[in-house]
Amino acid sequence: MLRVLVPIDFSEGAANTLRYALQLARIISAELVIFYGNIIPMPMTDMPVVTDMPDEDAIDKKMEEEVEKAITSLKEKNEIKISYLVKPGYSLDVAINEAAEESKADLVVMGTHGATGIRKVLIGSNTVSVIATSKCPVLSVPERYEFIQPRLILVPSDLKFIEEELLDAVPFAELLGTTLEVLFFSDATEDAMKRYDVASKVIGENSYKKIKLSIEGIQFGKTIAQDIEIAVKKKEPDMLIMFRHKHNWLGNLFLTSQTDQVAFATKIPLLAFREPEK
Repeated sequence: MLRVLVPIDFSEGAANTLRYALQLARIISAELVIFYGNIIPMPMTDMPVVTDMPDEDAIDKKMEEEVEKAITSLKEKNEIKISYLVKPGYSLDVAINEAAEESKADLVVMGTHGATGIRKVLIGSNTVSVIATSKCPVLSVPERYEFIQPRLILVPSDLKFIEEELLDAVPFAELLGTTLEVLFFSDATEDAMKRYDVASKVIGENSYKKIKLSIEGIQFGKTIAQDIEIAVKKKEPDMLIMFRHKHNWLGNLFLTSQTDQVAFATKIPLLAFREPEK
């Protein structure tokens, strides 16, 4: 059974993320691990910090109450296996990654915060660090996003790693029974068209038949992030899947100032995978 880690902080945004995760878990037959990071303040001097740490049993009880409220608000019975994990640490992003590894999570579901949605998540050091270092996929959910079963997932790709990317993206699409659209931004060079031809063959031979490949020309004077923004408005997907490559333009969206341009995704969830294994 799949296992989904859901970090919460008892905020309104976290409550929405929890509701989303509960509904997703039902569809993909997953169990949930509700996680609270008990962050210890870092001392500014050599003197130890004296702080009253919250009682772990009290935190467990509060997490259970949050789950009950979320289930009640959905007006559904709880048919999902749920466990609770409290982990201390000096950094929330590190604590989340350690919790994901400890719980053997297959997916981390995190909420965005504030009116700027995905932009705040990608720029915010905690989630950027989780996305950049997590060994499992990270699904970020806009603060006020109400769950719908995706009908279309858009996968922007330069097609250099298409076979490896499909190994990750296709199983997720199969769980949801949704269409997967691989979107290639082409500069019309010979190399680009060769990659497109190879990808067409790879996708055509895939056993999952709800995959399609589309192509858009790179627009002069616009960044890749802006090109994706235009495509999202045009195609209206319900989710984005992006891969964290170290040496391509998609990786740069996560690792440079271009993250500020990823505001196009404020209204839909974004699933970020680590760099595919070679």
